[in-house]
Amino acid sequence: MLRDLTHLVAGRSLIRDLHANADARALTAVVGPSGSGKSTLLRVVGGLERPTRGLVRVGDLTVNALGAGAQRKYLREQVGFVFQDAGLVEHWSARKNISIALKALPSSPASDQLGIEDAADAVGIDGVLDAPAYSLSGGERIRVAFARLLVRKPALVLADEPTAALDAENASEIHVLLRSLADAGSTVLTATHDRDLIERCDATIGL
Repeated sequence: MLRDLTHLVAGRSLIRDLHANADARALTAVVGPSGSGKSTLLRVVGGLERPTRGLVRVGDLTVNALGAGAQRKYLREQVGFVFQDAGLVEHWSARKNISIALKALPSSPASDQLGIEDAADAVGIDGVLDAPAYSLSGGERIRVAFARLLVRKPALVLADEPTAALDAENASEIHVLLRSLADAGSTVLTATHDRDLIERCDATIGL
């Protein structure tokens, strides 16, 4: 839930007096022209930036009021990001890039964690698990990022232009993955210009 949200960057108002909701088990598109603050909004909701004023509420947490320790816990345990460049460690294998997500929830029972191989199979990268990230195609890189989400099952998924660099076939498969995360219980927000993806969303937040 966002209420009266305003965020200034270098004195410029990127987001002003925004009121919006994003429901659990829903896929919500954040839309607007380039430079309107879509990526910034995801960072604010994800706790990476504090808004200039207003309320950011996720579940029982007021995100913009969290102290440093609680903010780190929120990021580690509840939030999953998918960045346009996938955010991979280039010299690590796909397997290692996925496995690092398991360390985010060390207290979770193994039965609650989808195995790395199962996650890789679910997103179609089981054949490249041991390949270094720098050797992967754009579509494979994004799939690695989604596999990390599958092993963590975060309550909140924030995807920043996840289909921007993909061809139509790969983009369509990412649409399906985003929907599957929402159907599994996550609140999914995606900043996007992808008209096909926007049409598949349950709601939009306009900037």
